[in-house]
Amino acid sequence: MNERAVRRALLIVPAVVVALFELIRHTPWVLSLLPMETSNWITAVLAGLVTALISRRLFARLDALHDEIAQARERELVASEHKRMAEKLHDDIGQTLFFIGVQLNHARIKLPAGHPASVHLGEIEDALREVDSELRKTILDLRPGIGDSVDEHTWKTHLEEFAAGFGAQVVIAGDAPELAPVAWPVLAAICREAVVNAVKHGAARRVFLTWTRSGGRWELIITDDGQQEESWDRGQKEGHYGVTLMHQRAASIGTEVRFERTLTGLRIRLTPGGTTGDSVSRRRRALSSRIIAGFRGQHKVNP
Repeated sequence: MNERAVRRALLIVPAVVVALFELIRHTPWVLSLLPMETSNWITAVLAGLVTALISRRLFARLDALHDEIAQARERELVASEHKRMAEKLHDDIGQTLFFIGVQLNHARIKLPAGHPASVHLGEIEDALREVDSELRKTILDLRPGIGDSVDEHTWKTHLEEFAAGFGAQVVIAGDAPELAPVAWPVLAAICREAVVNAVKHGAARRVFLTWTRSGGRWELIITDDGQQEESWDRGQKEGHYGVTLMHQRAASIGTEVRFERTLTGLRIRLTPGGTTGDSVSRRRRALSSRIIAGFRGQHKVNP
């Protein structure tokens, strides 16, 4: 029964039921059994029960709409803040790093050939490029498009476009599980880190993301076709911050990341951890409610 039918039934059915009961209770044999005062109470209770039964579906739909509106407001607030932070990083810090890089390059060029300082300036330029690369990845994390990733299709499209920007290809196989909308942006960030490491450290051309299911539990396995030994060794030595960040992001949605060295190279496993998705979802909904309440309070104080 759709909402229109529920509204019609809510107007008609209680009135019909009460009218029928009134006709019955005024018959001589019912009047001899039930006093008038008791019949009045029965009429009121009957009308309330019928109304509650009919409107239960409508109330459930209203609750669902309320949750959808709350989630939409949360996504809008978070996306707006992410956009502001991304613009700040790009316009201020990004341009400052670019200026520093230009000045370092000019200084190194002006030094005489073989000058000892040239080596140090070159090392500083390399470190600056690393910082600039991490900054760009952070800005990409904060980009509104990834903040709005709420389903598997958007996640897949985003990763394919991201890998293409590095001259690589993402190959996704298997059926993805049903995940909460907040999980997809986190998974996208973890997979992006894996793609960057595979291309940067292993010169990979393709990265494989494979979904598997076993005993009601899902697993996402990430492999690549790069120089596996190089990918493992350099990834462990130089990519420790990225690895730590992947662990932290995975933990935020109740999952675990494991790095395995196999005969064919590096394998990354992403599986649900000890924290269930339901408890994580409950905590996130509670946090979302506090965030929205905080914004409302600020608007009331500072109209």
